Amino acid sequence: MEKNAGKSLKVLSRFGVRVDSADIPAATELGIVVTNTPGAMDNGVAELTIGVVYALCRNIPLHSSWTKSGEWRVKPGIEVAGKTPGIVGLGRICKRVATLAIANGMRVVGYDVVWDEAFASTNGVEHMSLAELLAQSDIVTLHVPSIPETSGMLGARQIAQMKPGERLINAARGDIVDQDALLDALRSGHLAGAAIDGWPTEPPESNPLLELDYIIASPHVGSGTVESTARISHIATENAIAVLRGQRPEFVVNPEVYDRQHR
Repeated sequence: MEKNAGKSLKVLSRFGVRVDSADIPAATELGIVVTNTPGAMDNGVAELTIGVVYALCRNIPLHSSWTKSGEWRVKPGIEVAGKTPGIVGLGRICKRVATLAIANGMRVVGYDVVWDEAFASTNGVEHMSLAELLAQSDIVTLHVPSIPETSGMLGARQIAQMKPGERLINAARGDIVDQDALLDALRSGHLAGAAIDGWPTEPPESNPLLELDYIIASPHVGSGTVESTARISHIATENAIAVLRGQRPEFVVNPEVYDRQHR
């Protein structure tokens, strides 16, 4: 962002949560308020996660594909009630996933570097190390941001720690999981299946994972609901209007901009 660019620009109202496409330091220096819409998509992503838990455990996509093609085949699945989902991350989305999982009769365990003990103790979410979670869960679901610390956090060593027959859901970003290690684990049968909504390259062209029957592939559609879109639109619009009215919006990414404005 050039120093002389956007002299009349007052606000960058992000339609979503991620702001990595904006030069935040430059915007702050230029007095431009950057906003986003946290929380608007939490329920949509959480419901998709619970949906693919059922789909993976009951082999729903396989049965649908076989029946449509004229094959009358049954691959016995497992019941969700009583199983243990391991939730990696305990932010807003994960908390919603946890409450939905508990409502479905599941025992929830979690891992996060910043642990919300109040929520966990109130809702019966057991805190584990990542290694413990991987070894004890029936389904592992990922909901961490894409940052240097999480890139490749599930590599060959971590996937090997998962118990045989476990299932993996990546509802976060594609770079969090080593794609080759996941492919090897699925082909060998170490993992029973996976659902992927976040891909390293989007769309995922020529990805061998797409060739596997026990992969549920979706086009980064976790927040793709009518309700989520409406909430995001409303919050983004309210953020922009607040700045233009000289007010401080609720969701400011660079609060330092207000310190600079009052110097």
